[in-house]
Amino acid sequence: MRRSALAAALLAAAVTLVPTLRAAAAPPSCPALTYIAAIGSARDDLGATPARVQSAVSALTGLDGAYPNVDRVLQPVLDDLAVTPPALDDARARLGEMAAVLALPQRAGCDVDSGPALGDLHDVYASPVFANLDQKAQASLLDAIGSFINAVVSHLFGALGVGGSTLLGVGVLLAVISFIAWRVRGSLGGRRSQVAAEPAETGDDPALEWRRAESAAAAGEYREAVRRAFRSALLEVALRGRIPVEAAWTTRDLLHAARADSTLADALAAASTDFDSAWYSGRPVTETDWHSARVHCDALRRLARDSSHAAAA
Repeated sequence: MRRSALAAALLAAAVTLVPTLRAAAAPPSCPALTYIAAIGSARDDLGATPARVQSAVSALTGLDGAYPNVDRVLQPVLDDLAVTPPALDDARARLGEMAAVLALPQRAGCDVDSGPALGDLHDVYASPVFANLDQKAQASLLDAIGSFINAVVSHLFGALGVGGSTLLGVGVLLAVISFIAWRVRGSLGGRRSQVAAEPAETGDDPALEWRRAESAAAAGEYREAVRRAFRSALLEVALRGRIPVEAAWTTRDLLHAARADSTLADALAAASTDFDSAWYSGRPVTETDWHSARVHCDALRRLARDSSHAAAA
């Protein structure tokens, strides 16, 4: 609360000092700087050991006489120093607050030659970096194209009216949609040409499919070998009655059907991952890929056979 009152009082004092400050012709006769310096001197006197009370009183009394309108700011400090013993802590606090409020930047003064600063500023704006700031920037190619399109659209809108412009807009939108659909079909067609669909098969002999897988691998046709091995494993699972298998099912359908048997589901997931990667990824299938698929598919076949024997027993 006291700080707020002090700030208000200092503001009133500053208003009083402004006319005098404007009238000053040189820094030595600047009343504002003299006032601030005297406050700082009195604060330093009270902060000394021992405190130079009389010196501080003299400095403050001189200010009070020179600037009568600031007496309400200085009088509480003089009252603190007039009692016996002096209230040094309160006086120091008041003077410290005054000095903080009145603090000025370094090299501040009442009469400063701004010529050098203005010269530096002129040199900055004369540099190539800031050249032609008042010139209108040249329009870019995109800006020119945008302006042309805007002019054409405005002309068409004026010539066709609201109804014609609406029909034109619908036509343009349909053309854009057709172009996007054409691009999508082309992209999908390219992917289909790279990854052929799995061919339809007949027969339900797991052992025959396994022999065909090994024959394909021996011929270096690892992609076909992986497909045959996985088909052999699925036939084994279906014929042994572990889960129902339909030709149209996807890998997700198979895993969903096997979810109740965690052991079978794990083996099926490993084998199907090898098959999906070899058949649908579009990348070359290596001999290492075939060996991984062979191990997983053979484990799935053995699991189906072993479970069937256990159930029969």
